Amino acid sequence: MTGIRSAVLSFCWLFFAASTCASSPVRVIFDTDITGDVDDVLALAMLHALQDRGHCELLAVTVSKVNPLTGPFVDAVNTFYGRPEIPIGITRQAQVRDSRYLNLVNHKTGVDSTAYRYPHDLLSNEDAPAAVALLRKVLSQQPDHSVVIVQVGLAVNIARLLQSRPDEWSSLDGVSLVRQKVKLLSVMAGAFTAINGDLRYHEANVRNDIPSMQQLANLWPDDVPVIWSGFEIGIAAPYPRRSIANDFSYVPGHIVREAYLLHSGPEHDRPTWDLTSVLYAVFPDRGYFGVSEAGRVTVDDDSFTAFQVGAGHRDRFLTMDQTQSVRVKEALVQLVSQPPVLMGKWFVPSRGSVTSLVGTWRSENRLFPETGLQSGQCSMGWPERRRPGIERSPLAGPEDWRSGTFLEYQPSAATGLLSERSSVRPIASVRRIQAASSHIRLPWPPEWHPAVPGRCHRLWWSGCSFLPPPAESARREC
Repeated sequence: MTGIRSAVLSFCWLFFAASTCASSPVRVIFDTDITGDVDDVLALAMLHALQDRGHCELLAVTVSKVNPLTGPFVDAVNTFYGRPEIPIGITRQAQVRDSRYLNLVNHKTGVDSTAYRYPHDLLSNEDAPAAVALLRKVLSQQPDHSVVIVQVGLAVNIARLLQSRPDEWSSLDGVSLVRQKVKLLSVMAGAFTAINGDLRYHEANVRNDIPSMQQLANLWPDDVPVIWSGFEIGIAAPYPRRSIANDFSYVPGHIVREAYLLHSGPEHDRPTWDLTSVLYAVFPDRGYFGVSEAGRVTVDDDSFTAFQVGAGHRDRFLTMDQTQSVRVKEALVQLVSQPPVLMGKWFVPSRGSVTSLVGTWRSENRLFPETGLQSGQCSMGWPERRRPGIERSPLAGPEDWRSGTFLEYQPSAATGLLSERSSVRPIASVRRIQAASSHIRLPWPPEWHPAVPGRCHRLWWSGCSFLPPPAESARREC
């Protein structure tokens, strides 16, 4: 029987690596304790960048610690990256934790303003579904053996999922549902080498809820692989403060940069614990990490995570040499600091009267205004995904659109013109404006408005007045 289980687990590991390599994007559920440390925020930003690149699809985010601002903050990050529709699940019975950065979600644009600096539709955790219910719902809707769960906090949500009973979403119990739908658990927990000479290091994700991590280790199906990223991996690839200082200035206010500074300050390179679990989950075959022999992780009553080679074939832990550390750090910096990708553009009215507006489509799929907004404001949105087979092209119609984020462009007070240095901030979600505005239209083909000689400017527009309107003879294709 042991030989059969070993063969099955070996096949599962090979199947996971092959399927991840062959099929894209990787379907990811992100289970996070986004409250105390800021690496959770960096990891969430990284997942959005990976989805922008077509490498993963973020199915849901579940939160494993209790703080009234967790749901709104996650929604604000998702909205910032153009995906306000991603479902968020909240645990209501777990460790209560304060935060240095979650209150960013309550900041307004001005003293008397009611608009949030970082918009979000989820205003209270009470309006979010329970984490386990959301996990069961999302898993039930996915193909078999297709989901990677990235757990980077307490194990409370996953432990309760494993103990869950059949419900309206699935007739399977928790263990059976996981066995049918999940192909890998990538978890940041434990320590598998000595930490500062301590051979029994008590890592926080285990120490802060020992029973839940024990339940995960004991109940997780033997035939679904688990990869553990220990404490030693994150500290070997700290996120460089220089990136925080220099790489997020493409918008005046960046929720990830501000959260990092509120948590760690400008003079600290924060370990990338949670990010390493994300990186392996999406790129297990890129050589960023090594992996241990197969074995079994057990969680002692004092929170120590013990690994015994040959005691099982489900568990492995990450290893990383100095060369890999350099590669991992560079990959993390490039992904976390990547600007949201704007895949198509259109304009709808915001406050004020728009008299002129132009935009530029650039090779990196970002829209920057060049000049011309003389008064008022207009909002810009973009679809979540490209139409299949079309690169750098707007989508064909409203049926192809998904929820996205609008950016508000404030003209310069000195010149009255819009420039790359103008204030840019998200103001609303597509679904909110669509619900409030019945007159929005998505024209196809798009209008072409050259505003600089020798350069093409492609705009989605509806409800914004362009003065003077472009002459027919000026319209041309790039």
